[in-house]
Amino acid sequence: MDLEERIELHIHSKEGGDSTVYVGEIMKQLSEQNIPAVAITNTSNIFCFTELEMVRKYRKYTTRAIFGMEMPVVDEEGNTYSISVLVRNDTGLKNLYGLISDNASAEDFPVYELRELLKHREGLLLGSGVESGKIYKMLMNEETTENLNEALSLFDYVEVLPFEKYESANIRIIDICGKSGIPVVAVSDAHYIDPEDRMAYKIISHWHRRNKCTEDYRFLNTEEMLKAFSYLPEDKAREVVIKNTHRIAEMCETISIIPREKYFPKMENAAETLRNRCYENLQQKYSEKESVRAEERLETELAALQKTEMESYVLLVRELLDKCGLRACDISLRGCAAGSMVLYLMGISEVDPLKYELEPEILFGIDNDREIDIDINVPADRQEEIMQKAGTLTGIEAAVRASTFLTVTRAFAESLVEDYMEDTGYYFLMDRMEEIVLKLAGNFRGRGKHPGGMILFPAGCDYKRISPLTKTEDGTLIAYYEYYFMWHSFIKLDLLSHAPQEMLIRLSEQTGVNLEEIPTEDSEVLALFRTDENGVVTGCADLPEFRSEETRKMVEKLHPDNFDDLVKICTLSHGTDIWEGNMQVLVEEKGFNIKDILGSRDDIFHHILALGVDRVTAFEISEAVRKGTVSRAGNAKWPSWKKILMQNGVEEWFLWSCERILYLFPKAHAVSYMIVNMKLGWFKVHYPGQFDRMVKQYPEERFL
Repeated sequence: MDLEERIELHIHSKEGGDSTVYVGEIMKQLSEQNIPAVAITNTSNIFCFTELEMVRKYRKYTTRAIFGMEMPVVDEEGNTYSISVLVRNDTGLKNLYGLISDNASAEDFPVYELRELLKHREGLLLGSGVESGKIYKMLMNEETTENLNEALSLFDYVEVLPFEKYESANIRIIDICGKSGIPVVAVSDAHYIDPEDRMAYKIISHWHRRNKCTEDYRFLNTEEMLKAFSYLPEDKAREVVIKNTHRIAEMCETISIIPREKYFPKMENAAETLRNRCYENLQQKYSEKESVRAEERLETELAALQKTEMESYVLLVRELLDKCGLRACDISLRGCAAGSMVLYLMGISEVDPLKYELEPEILFGIDNDREIDIDINVPADRQEEIMQKAGTLTGIEAAVRASTFLTVTRAFAESLVEDYMEDTGYYFLMDRMEEIVLKLAGNFRGRGKHPGGMILFPAGCDYKRISPLTKTEDGTLIAYYEYYFMWHSFIKLDLLSHAPQEMLIRLSEQTGVNLEEIPTEDSEVLALFRTDENGVVTGCADLPEFRSEETRKMVEKLHPDNFDDLVKICTLSHGTDIWEGNMQVLVEEKGFNIKDILGSRDDIFHHILALGVDRVTAFEISEAVRKGTVSRAGNAKWPSWKKILMQNGVEEWFLWSCERILYLFPKAHAVSYMIVNMKLGWFKVHYPGQFDRMVKQYPEERFL
């Protein structure tokens, strides 16, 4: 008869900052060993929850996930110890989220009040914890059975470890719990799975300044765990290792962490209001001849916004700007949204998509089903004020700062290994060091606030049930989970601090010049980008986009003579593997000029359309190229696409270039940035004194 596999109820992952394995690796490896279920119990955080659900959604592993936490608590006598907390059902998840939100500690590994945990324990299972738990501490202090029974009354189950040093303590607690009926479960308290990872975990322990790591904190399979408890009668060992672990696991339901519903804000008559306001402004911005094209583009965008339920979002952004007294010229937009006709007509963007040949597919996708993402550069000195006002918008329950998740980088991992070697005198060969660095990298280091992201929770949304809240060191309330786990359910508004916007507004105030009236293609400003007698460009060196020597070398090489040329240089400077080793080669060796070369994803799209290829195929190819899947040989469709392009007479250089591109910048974003740069250039030319004094107040780091 095959041995029934045990269930692991206490294992740590990198998302908790204390392991050599990610949750995905845990699920994969335990599934391969036919382990029926596993509880991830990271110390004092649940950052793994959303990642665990993503793994469950996209990887059909057989091991079932149980959500948990090793929770440090402090009791009335001021004693701190750990309790294992497992989520039984949705009520338990709500209560755990409430505990985290109410605690809202700025600490990376916060301690909780025991009385609060007990007050909200419905739907949760409380385990005794492991070495830092109260029961093991009492056992090692040889507390009386009476005191142990009193302490045990707190728990739903008791955990025992397989380490030899706890053999007598385990025998005692198993005997006591057998009389009181409390289930005892054997747990690994695992921080790694592969035995070779033991050294990496020692370095993690050294990093966290723990006592010397003497035990083997790896996951034990069923046979290994039974062997570790072979000092018990066989039936009792199987009960502790197998039967009781299944018993506890069966109490925990399969729960959902990531919301499936959309929680988008809804304004009354949003579609009608948006349409009317856009058409009112369309008549003012376009001539009768241009209006036909403008209306076609507008209808395409309005249909996309309706399809994606984003009309209210656009109106809320306009409401926010109105509340802050900001015009389109006072801000700038990032990404493809900068090229939206709706945003242009609503006075949110200065970019006219018809003038710059910005296609709707780039923004809304080929099926008009891509949600618009409005990322706004706001004046740096007003960012906090603007973010505060986001929470007062119509139909918004709360605007909560998005969070960031900080992890151990490769460089930091290398420094941890070096510190360990220096402190212990234990040195590794280069290959071994590389293996350890990979195991350390990715561990949780801390959390922080997003530089400008605000999650807009709509009125009536019990948002604390969807994501707990926590705080940063400066007291800012932030969402516990990273936004990308909730992107399909909530709207995020990015309000990013931008020094160039602040400079423009201050220069406007000092000179009395209206920013709306400054031209973007002034001949004297364009002269800033010409080379001097030595073939060097210096006139634009103090404009934000041209502070980089690499970008100015592009200017020297490409000789731009109009705004569109500068936009292309901007896209080249922000792309990856589009200039160096690519377009630069065509310019230097093939004699291409700036009008011939590619710079943005829009350029790729238009080039393919010009060959006569249909819009759907042209879009699919341009998307694959801009994401870099063609250059990484990761796109199975590229051979057939390549054949289509060749049948339509594509030039060899175009294919050569596409196969080298890793990332392409959106043209709309570059246009938005260049408008800002040209306006600053206008002040440089026409008000040099004020401009020079302003530049001195903005050091290089403010433009990074």
